[in-house]
Amino acid sequence: MTERDESYGAGLAELMNPEVARNPQPIYSMLQADSPVFRLDGVGVIVSSRAGVDEVIRNPDVFSSGVTAHDLKAKRPLIPLQIDPPDHRKYRKILDPLFAPQRMKVLEDSTIRLVNDLIDQFIGDEEIDFSKQFSTPYPSQVFLTLFGLPMEDLPRFLKMKDGAIRPDQVVGHEFGHPETEAYQQQTADSIYAYFERVIDERGAGEGREDLLSHFLHAEADGDRLTHEEILDICFLFLIAGLDTVTASLDCFFGYLAEWRCSARRTSTRPSSPRPQASSGIGKLTATSRSGAGSTGAWGRTSLGSSCAWRCASGTAASPTTPSSPVWS
Repeated sequence: MTERDESYGAGLAELMNPEVARNPQPIYSMLQADSPVFRLDGVGVIVSSRAGVDEVIRNPDVFSSGVTAHDLKAKRPLIPLQIDPPDHRKYRKILDPLFAPQRMKVLEDSTIRLVNDLIDQFIGDEEIDFSKQFSTPYPSQVFLTLFGLPMEDLPRFLKMKDGAIRPDQVVGHEFGHPETEAYQQQTADSIYAYFERVIDERGAGEGREDLLSHFLHAEADGDRLTHEEILDICFLFLIAGLDTVTASLDCFFGYLAEWRCSARRTSTRPSSPRPQASSGIGKLTATSRSGAGSTGAWGRTSLGSSCAWRCASGTAASPTTPSSPVWS
């Protein structure tokens, strides 16, 4: 792999701002085409090509996952993200069965209800704040459901997520500022304290059918998770499970809102079949991948007649208005 120099990385870092986050795809395309390997100051070396990613993943002795790209003030490496082989393999053997398709299928109806309940709150509106009304609360609601936690904790989870990932925006000072660092550390400590309490309560109570309870008893080849390991997994899941999904939803539906006329022409063309939900999801995933920087990018999206989107079993996001494209 050939690496760009540090001055290029510094220049690229200046582009990583909210305006770029509103439309990150051109940057992604530029990186893949012109900069498959580059150094980003304060982060490290970043690869954007498939070949580069394969080389990094397959050579943990050279490219360690233990190096923190972004300091979240965690006490220990986050599991399994920041763990190198062979320990990484051990954790995956314990965690993978908990996310098997059959186990996730059981949760399908409850997550669909969450989607529909959120949409019902703005189904008659012509314009909505998509991030505030859907993409931000929904992943947290799913997280609370999966972990068997009370939905009343939603505001607390959103506060912890933002305080850990973007304390600079919460406090109003740049990273490195004493107030920003102190707030991020306070948030990280509160995340550990929250899950410490919940884990202790689950350990002392009756068994429950949720992920957190399964963490307490999951085993592979005689290995079980320790108390600290469960804490480190919960910390990671809170960050990755909430913010990344929000960012992806923002990009997906921002794309749909911007190109809804094109989508309508495609779906209503007499000579072509309606696109299946799976193919639509695949296209959006391929063209609209996002990271934490794009959260809130489509904060106020005018959906017009396409506003009434509902999610039903077997479909992606099916508009109920006749003038909207229907995926079934």
